Amino acid sequence: QRRELRRDGHALSVQKKVLDLILYLIRFRGRVVPREELLANVWSDAVVTDQALHQALYQARKVLGDAGGGQASLQTVRRRG
Repeated sequence: QRRELRRDGHALSVQKKVLDLILYLIRFRGRVVPREELLANVWSDAVVTDQALHQALYQARKVLGDAGGGQASLQTVRRRG
């Protein structure tokens, strides 16, 4: 409702689209979300390059403490999503 992400009670600074991406992935957790679905639903109002999507995923992992290749929170399934 507030559209904010918190860790240990502190609000984290997150770009709007990165937060939209995180919220979308949480909503559909438990299944692989294809790239095309993310682009159609998170970026429905803009044309987005693959690089922009990769950058948003990088930022999402970073804010979730998932950076460094561990992929504990957000996992990429090669050629699927």
